[in-house]
Amino acid sequence: MQFTSVLIILIYVSFTLCLLGCGEGDEVQDEIAAIIPVNFSNVKEAGEYVVRITITGPNVATITSERNLSIKPTSQLVEEIALSEVHFGPNQLVTVEVLKGGTVLYEGKAEVGFIRNSSNRTLEIAVNPPGHELIALFEVVAADAGDLFGGQITVDASQSSDTHYGISEVQWDWGDGQHTKFSEEIAASHTYERVGEYTITLTVRNGAPSPTTMEKEKVISVTAEPEIVSESDGTTMLLIPTGTFEMGDSFGEGLPHEQPVHTVTVNAFYMDVTEVTNAVYQQFLDATGYKAPDHWDDPAFNAPDQPVVGVAWLDAAAYAQWAGKRLPTEAEWEYAARGGQAGIRYPWGDDITHEDANYKGKGGKDIWDGPAPVGSFAKNGYGLYDMGGNVWEWCTDEYDAKFYAVSQENNPIAGKLITFMNDDFANVNTRRVTRGGSWSSADNKLRIASRNFFDPLATSQTTGFRCAKTPGP
Repeated sequence: MQFTSVLIILIYVSFTLCLLGCGEGDEVQDEIAAIIPVNFSNVKEAGEYVVRITITGPNVATITSERNLSIKPTSQLVEEIALSEVHFGPNQLVTVEVLKGGTVLYEGKAEVGFIRNSSNRTLEIAVNPPGHELIALFEVVAADAGDLFGGQITVDASQSSDTHYGISEVQWDWGDGQHTKFSEEIAASHTYERVGEYTITLTVRNGAPSPTTMEKEKVISVTAEPEIVSESDGTTMLLIPTGTFEMGDSFGEGLPHEQPVHTVTVNAFYMDVTEVTNAVYQQFLDATGYKAPDHWDDPAFNAPDQPVVGVAWLDAAAYAQWAGKRLPTEAEWEYAARGGQAGIRYPWGDDITHEDANYKGKGGKDIWDGPAPVGSFAKNGYGLYDMGGNVWEWCTDEYDAKFYAVSQENNPIAGKLITFMNDDFANVNTRRVTRGGSWSSADNKLRIASRNFFDPLATSQTTGFRCAKTPGP
């Protein structure tokens, strides 16, 4: 333990030797009396304390004296503590300790000498908080080497310490806008709602009379499984990572509502690998008794592996609620369509032929006069099929022609945030965004930046959807 140096100069003092007898030949005693002035000015809190004085020296027995003392801090508070017995001799260490509850809160030290036939009073010994080291450390207990699947984290601050006062309380800041109160509990758990990197900050507080704090930070990564299979509908979803991109028409080839190009950051989310098929939508109808969509009995549109069409926005929202999913935001859709590539026109590159997608006309792989079976063309950089062509896809957002000029940067969404799990979508009556183009669209409608919209009750044989999902428990 390191002690705060007490810069105090003490002079050797003399004390009157008390003899047990008066007369030639009487034996001189080894013990003499002394008075130790102690300066308590640095004691911060008034109260009852135990003052312990210990004197050690070479070739002499240790002397210890304790007494109770009521201390009321002032600018200059000196108490004279009388000791009935000390050993005479040089190089003796006087240690004054101020305790409460068995803990040393203040201390002072000085080396003195006691000699016979001299004054019995020393110079002052000032007490100060003892030297100590406050250390903040913690461990992250995670599912897999720091990558936290499901967002659950447990932390433990038992490695934190104060070499003198001990740790009295800890506080955790989780880095997502939430934090705990100071508590004696050294371990805590937290659930993150989104994938991403977070800085956890531990603050420890010691048990000193005037407590001090120390912080420790760690950056943790909350990840999710890269691929999941939905329990409700059996579809495969892929994790689209957190990222930032330039949203809008950077080529200047589209309509005004595709401008201005603006920077957008989206948090990680899951996306259906394909558009929802007729076979998958049939599960929803069987489970809920929901009305069948338009064209359900038309053989041109009802093959099991074709995307379901003739569904209004409200129908797609109802399906998403049943499946425990949601519709993607417009920003999420465009980010996913880009497949991790910047500055491209289409989900696969800058050029388009019928080898790439199902759109107006035929040629190459595109042999259909209507929707193609999902997955008939190459996937994009994120592993998603048919992000250009086949069917228009519903997004969550309300359509706003001027939204790009006022869009926020992080996770933008136009219109009211829809909570699918609470039936918030049921009263939607404003136009909603569709994306991606369809089997009947001109090639320029398949551009990643191309925007379209329909009434939420409108149905079309060119419009379907796919779902998204936020990672987390």
